[in-house]
Amino acid sequence: MNAPRILALHVTGAADSDVLDRGVRSAVNFRELDANAEVVIVVQGAVVTRLLRPATVPALPSGTRLIACENSLAGNDIRPEDLPPGVETTPAAVAYLARLQWAGAAYIRV
Repeated sequence: MNAPRILALHVTGAADSDVLDRGVRSAVNFRELDANAEVVIVVQGAVVTRLLRPATVPALPSGTRLIACENSLAGNDIRPEDLPPGVETTPAAVAYLARLQWAGAAYIRV
């Protein structure tokens, strides 16, 4: 039995940073080369504020999940229920990324 392949893209930066765009571009490029692997974009830091403006978030490729850090949301006075549909949350990005890596995921900080 083959374990699922997961690519974890860690997106963190300033609110006005283009790091989220770079993360989504990386997901697109990866999915073009490997359509069977799962891609998880984990958003941490002030860049989570970009998620409140869905028009500024590039379209995600199929098989890609967007996950926001609840600690970062709280630090920016954002409630999880304020996020657009489809954006998942995790209590702590660091712990979530560690668990993914322990399970065999590839990790890339964007």
